[in-house]
Amino acid sequence: MNFNSRIKAVSISSLCGGLILSFALVGCDRDAAVKVRTVPKESVSVQSPESPGISPETMPADDFHSGATQVQPQLKWTLPDGWTEKPLTEFRVASFNAQGKNGEVADVCAIPLPATGREVDLVNMWRGQMHLPTVTDADAAKGTEAVKIGSEQGKLFDIASTEKINGKERGRMLIAMITRGGTSWFFKMTGEASFVSAEKPVFLQFLKSVSFEAAEPMNIETASAQAASTPVEVSEKNSAEIPADWKEVPPGEFLIAKYMISGADGAEAQVNVSVLAGEGGGLLANANRWRRQLGLKEVDETELAQQMTTMNVGDNKAIFLDMTGVDAKTGKPSR
Repeated sequence: MNFNSRIKAVSISSLCGGLILSFALVGCDRDAAVKVRTVPKESVSVQSPESPGISPETMPADDFHSGATQVQPQLKWTLPDGWTEKPLTEFRVASFNAQGKNGEVADVCAIPLPATGREVDLVNMWRGQMHLPTVTDADAAKGTEAVKIGSEQGKLFDIASTEKINGKERGRMLIAMITRGGTSWFFKMTGEASFVSAEKPVFLQFLKSVSFEAAEPMNIETASAQAASTPVEVSEKNSAEIPADWKEVPPGEFLIAKYMISGADGAEAQVNVSVLAGEGGGLLANANRWRRQLGLKEVDETELAQQMTTMNVGDNKAIFLDMTGVDAKTGKPSR
């Protein structure tokens, strides 16, 4: 029997965040025998809603914020003319709009995250957002330039699209990165290519003004008191009946569960379960990210609505997507 891999995604939104189940399954009937895996809600790592995919904005936040006594330096800067501060999202420590004289706007943010992951994966994620093909480690390194972030040396990635983004203008993204201890700091500007190009000198000057100042350490008593005063929901459990022929494997740092399924002729499939904060970057952005992985063109909200169905998952309503294409990495048919 021949097996084609297929990718299915189920998205569930609730007050505690969005649960994403990505299925890469072989097409065959399964034994009805099941086992139950229970994941305490308080053990789930919540990922940032800034952007879908494994990226500086979507690395797990609990790794960075866990441990009540962990102290990160305070970030200070000089705000350039024409820039305005805006409300922080959950994982931004600084957030601005850079505004031009003709109404142009670029988004600027600063995000500290654990120093994990391969640099080329980050570069390819950013390139994917700019509708560019992936590159190798060597090519990713060639696309960087040295940049001053405060008094320290960092890296600057300058990534521009070659086509219009969402039918509008060409996009451009500047990402400055510096690693201090176990934390990587990302400073990012995103907007229309022409405006970001004109604003790049201002962005570089902003980076030079950044300083990392030691925060006052929090003693154990204060940390414990703050932790005790924070409401945490611990009673509900997330349970699933797992087919007997699914093999549970270590989930890795971005997942709360992972399973492998073996089929005929050496065929394999994966089932991944992850949790993201809020809407996890939005359904449309996630769907288009999955479509790019299968070599499919992006869709708008109207087209996506025609392709999705709903289903019951426990007491929740879930959105179900089934996509078929060609694996961007292997070139093999994939679904």
